[in-house]
Amino acid sequence: MPRASADVKVLGVLDLQLSLDDVDGEVASMKYRVLLVTGVEIALISLLIIFFTRRFLTRPVEKLIEAPTPSARWNWTSRSTW
Repeated sequence: MPRASADVKVLGVLDLQLSLDDVDGEVASMKYRVLLVTGVEIALISLLIIFFTRRFLTRPVEKLIEAPTPSARWNWTSRSTW
């Protein structure tokens, strides 16, 4: 509020009253929309992390475990003749 100089006489104060019910409703609506969008984003990011973890980490490790190695096919009980 600007100050009046010493030579200006203040005659009164204007009191203005506004209803903020509409603004409060908009703020509440925005809050729920933000929470909804945040929840959806967290769910999508979680699904992407699960997908890429399974595709690029779990599946290759499972293939390594299931794949027979060349040494597993050898007959280790017989002796070599050379």
